[in-house]
Amino acid sequence: SVFTVNPLPAAITGAGSVCVNSMITLGSAPAGGVWSSGAVGIVGVGSASGLVSGIAAGTADVSYTLSTGCTTTATITVNPLPTPVCSSMLNYLGANTQFDVTSNVGTQPFTYAWNFGDGGQSLQTNPWHTYAAAGTYSVQLIVSGNNCPQLHDTVTKSLIIAFPRRD
Repeated sequence: SVFTVNPLPAAITGAGSVCVNSMITLGSAPAGGVWSSGAVGIVGVGSASGLVSGIAAGTADVSYTLSTGCTTTATITVNPLPTPVCSSMLNYLGANTQFDVTSNVGTQPFTYAWNFGDGGQSLQTNPWHTYAAAGTYSVQLIVSGNNCPQLHDTVTKSLIIAFPRRD
């Protein structure tokens, strides 16, 4: 009997992580294989290109298969978008308001850029800010992470500053 032993494709090269709404390109050899995702709800991949897009946070196996049926696989991590949180979305005029952030964009160090909607800004992770006038403010946070330098995700929330309660 004659048996044919086909070589495996080369190990997959490229970044092991991508951010939601971002793309990376993976590679392998020899050329001509087909790319596929084991979790299309998390990672999309161009079947001929190896272009991977982050769809939702999580991990997914991406495979490269040759016409011989030989396959190599890599696990890709999709990093979630940041979520800014204010200690309360209703605060009182003259009160010091703390802003908190929960973020898993890539790995530390993260960079933060807050815009408080009244001209005030901060580069701190969890800043405090005091509003001088009552009203509704659009608070904006831009976060980027070390593993996703191409991601500068912007999240905006409304904050209401009311006149102090009189008891």
